[in-house]
Amino acid sequence: MSILSAKTYIPRILSRNYQGGKVLEIAAGRAEYRQLFQSYVGTDLPGHPYPGEGSLDAYCDARILPFCESSFDFAFLIAALHLIPTPEKVIRSLYKLLQPGGTLMVFDYTRKTQKRLADSIFESSGVVQNYPFWNERELSALISDAGFDDIKRIVPNGTAVQAIRQLMGRDQRWLILKGIKL
Repeated sequence: MSILSAKTYIPRILSRNYQGGKVLEIAAGRAEYRQLFQSYVGTDLPGHPYPGEGSLDAYCDARILPFCESSFDFAFLIAALHLIPTPEKVIRSLYKLLQPGGTLMVFDYTRKTQKRLADSIFESSGVVQNYPFWNERELSALISDAGFDDIKRIVPNGTAVQAIRQLMGRDQRWLILKGIKL
């Protein structure tokens, strides 16, 4: 049984959930998902560690985004929310930037994966990572507290066995949640 890689299923999930309009990606790195959307804005911190300088549209802190309210229809971030010191500020900021009916998608690591990554960083460098570790309920609450509604977990499409393993918590690497601004 093959395991789907993030490079395979993340574009598929984004495409299936995108309903058109202007898109905002937070912590976009090389903006590798730009080609999926007609109107895309990619952001990251100044001096981000990715090659391909100039691929981003704005260099800014995700907690203080320099865009007008209600100016996007779809926003997402991948493997980044746990790295931001105050993730609730990012989610609230994205809520303001989305139009009513807009979609937020958060792709982040599960608590188990976050812990494994933090332990690995500690083992290799001695640096303690104080990132938040959340489960589905905690991340759903973070999104809901910002005002989003109809929050759903998205399970990557693969084989039926893979989907069942993910739903049962036996093959969880990613926690993917979708919320709608009403």
